[in-house]
Amino acid sequence: MPIADIRIATGRPREMIEAMARAVTRTIVETLGAPVESVRVVVTEVEPHSWFAGGVSLAERAEALAARQAAGSAETGS
Repeated sequence: MPIADIRIATGRPREMIEAMARAVTRTIVETLGAPVESVRVVVTEVEPHSWFAGGVSLAERAEALAARQAAGSAETGS
């Protein structure tokens, strides 16, 4: 029984997550030849303040990006 364990940041629409799970299932069936009913896909949504890369949370990275974009808009007068 193949199991795909996927972790993503919260915030995506439910329909998008379901489409991803169906696509992952199809790919496992096609590449491993597993029966579709035996494929399990587990999607865990993680809050951005609980997901870290290089010691910086996704929430902090998003805030820094927004600040840079705002500074860029201010410089161009937009």
